[in-house]
Amino acid sequence: MTTFDQKLSRSLLFLPIDLLDKVFLWLAYRELKPVSEISLTRQKRKSNKENLLRIEKWLRVAGLHSSPEKGNCTSLHVGKDMEKVLLSSVILRSTDYDNEIKTGILLGYPEASVKAYAINRNLELGQNPEPLIYPGFYMIHENTKSIDYLPYLVYAATTRNLSKELSVAKKWAQLIRTETPILAKWYEDYFFRRNVVRTKIRTKWIKKLELYELPMLKLFSRYTNITDDPKQKILLILSDFYEDLLDEFQVASMGNMILQELPKEEKDCRELTQILKRCMRMYQSGKRVNLKAIVVNSRLIYHWYKKSKLSCS
Repeated sequence: MTTFDQKLSRSLLFLPIDLLDKVFLWLAYRELKPVSEISLTRQKRKSNKENLLRIEKWLRVAGLHSSPEKGNCTSLHVGKDMEKVLLSSVILRSTDYDNEIKTGILLGYPEASVKAYAINRNLELGQNPEPLIYPGFYMIHENTKSIDYLPYLVYAATTRNLSKELSVAKKWAQLIRTETPILAKWYEDYFFRRNVVRTKIRTKWIKKLELYELPMLKLFSRYTNITDDPKQKILLILSDFYEDLLDEFQVASMGNMILQELPKEEKDCRELTQILKRCMRMYQSGKRVNLKAIVVNSRLIYHWYKKSKLSCS
């Protein structure tokens, strides 16, 4: 590294942003990430305005352009190419297939993983997701738990060609450890402290991974093998959802399957039908999430679940 780079890397250590954001800034500076998104919400003694001025000064010295995210002033997109920075700041929260792919490529993630992730964000109910390992599963997944660059796996990786997909994170780790070793130590120590998995939590995540990797029909059969009663099925499914073992897409898909199975006379049971439809609305393919509607819908489902569990006990 040049003397300029050494000075820049030292000043990076003391910017008022989180450690991962510092990693992202250096990767953007070295153009291993075309664009990086960093958060401006961290506060430490000085005001946000003073913190922002320090960040902007560092970006100018580093030759990085920046643009606040559309509709989110606490998110800043940075990179060497202003056109890419502006595009990223506009489309990041879009969930349609094309923009998901554009966003992933702009953020420097592997193309195959980006495409698989975009497919999974736009599934129709009942479809089987593409095989991906999400960041939360890396520490327990057999194929990744032993690698030494876990902290840099911040994207979902497809299992079809895992070594190629992981090579991006490996390059990031090598760069950070070589050029900013102090930052690497700080960040990696923090990552492993934060992600110490207690036995109880580890067991839960192993089960969550097991359920996630099941094809949808096999997952649904776990509940149909226990009971034929549609109300009891959705109660079992919601129980696993509230235990954080299932995600919204899985609940929505199985809610749809139960609704399709209901005998005609059962469809007159308005309450159960409405709950199943609400479960289906927990997931929307390729649409921007309406958080207010999601919260209201989730509360209604939860109240019905608690009332039904009490009446069964």
